[in-house]
Amino acid sequence: MAKQGKYAKSSKQKQIKQILKAKRKPQERTINDSEFEDFMLVRYGLTLKKKLKLAVRESMQRFLQQWIVIGQDQQVWSIEELLPQVLQQINVGVPWQFYEQIADNFSEFQGFLNRELKAVPLKERKTISDELDASGVNEIIAGQLAANTFIATLGGNQEKLQQVTQEQLEATITSFSNEGTIDWEKVRGIFEPLGFDVPDNFDVPTKKWLQMISEK
Repeated sequence: MAKQGKYAKSSKQKQIKQILKAKRKPQERTINDSEFEDFMLVRYGLTLKKKLKLAVRESMQRFLQQWIVIGQDQQVWSIEELLPQVLQQINVGVPWQFYEQIADNFSEFQGFLNRELKAVPLKERKTISDELDASGVNEIIAGQLAANTFIATLGGNQEKLQQVTQEQLEATITSFSNEGTIDWEKVRGIFEPLGFDVPDNFDVPTKKWLQMISEK
């Protein structure tokens, strides 16, 4: 999970804001690939962040950072393909409440990507090839939550995890979701007994964030 230390630095933010304000044609000023993440985070701060509730702003920013890590080398972004990759990378590194926040706010997040990605002044601009509706998002999130259940209960034991069958995963998914909807109270009932421990090696802001959302 992206940590606080990877956030765009103020000096870099100022530089990118100057680019955003410059009244020039897009082809007259481009940014390097290395500036892509900072540019997107600045745009997040100027647009989507202001529309979100205070309690989810940091979660969605960290989600965006992880999304960029997975997709930064891809020219065309498939939402359907990238979402499960991002969630798989995050897996049990966050409490279940994080996934509820993503599900509740993914429509706005997807809209942000649709508006902003094509406007990033890279030499070769990135595009989005598809979208997901709420049902599709919930199905992918439910699949990851089911996987997380086994990861948590089996203590990350790879040998035992490889023995988990598709039927077991589907049965777990069915226990808390149906036809593209997730019953978050049932999800709570599965994960609360397992608990969530904030890793000691995380920085203080990350610890505070994880503690805050895990107490929801």
